Amino acid sequence: MERSVPETMIVCEPTKYGAGVTLWGDAHDLGNLHETIHELSRSEILGLNLSDFVLGLAYDVRKALEGMREEREIEFADSGEMVRYRGVRILWPVFLSQVGLLRFSAGYYATSRVIQADLYRLEACAHRSLRDYDTSTAQKCIDWLGGFSGLPSNYLVEFVTAQAWEFVFEGRIGKNRFRRLPRILRSLDPMSRRYQAFDAEISTVAAQNGRSPDDVRDARDWPEFRW
Repeated sequence: MERSVPETMIVCEPTKYGAGVTLWGDAHDLGNLHETIHELSRSEILGLNLSDFVLGLAYDVRKALEGMREEREIEFADSGEMVRYRGVRILWPVFLSQVGLLRFSAGYYATSRVIQADLYRLEACAHRSLRDYDTSTAQKCIDWLGGFSGLPSNYLVEFVTAQAWEFVFEGRIGKNRFRRLPRILRSLDPMSRRYQAFDAEISTVAAQNGRSPDDVRDARDWPEFRW
């Protein structure tokens, strides 16, 4: 049965130093989005690894819903009513990949109007937030997202983490960091030389230790950084 819910409004804002986006919503917005992400993260469509990766977004949204991340109050201009918005910061390479996979999954089964509305809102706020930070770089990222055609079920999602680490820590921050984002996104293609090299390296390490490549994790620390 299709969910019956009132209008929702998810809001995205780019972080100050170009690392990612803050996803905001009230308790209803975030609860509804959390449910939609779960419905679109079907492992029979995405495979277990990619399903878990998409569910990482649901986890972030749930933590925001629980008030465990960011909070602020906003005033509605029409009524003057103060509403508490809760948010979570997500790195651009991770967030855009998750959004792309949600759209990919939605193309494989009949989705409700509510799911489609949530997905369009999520995409729209991603586009708006990209443009708010830097218009020319944003368009390259939006084009990438529009052309995203999914990932194979055996894709090593740890590569997204590795590329996000590079995006955050290698090079200058702010607009210079953000301008590296299209290159980082292109590298996520399973046929890119960077992914192929990563796959070969991880497969070798896994074989040497009698493990599956999916079980190999990046052991580097994530020190504090400017978002």
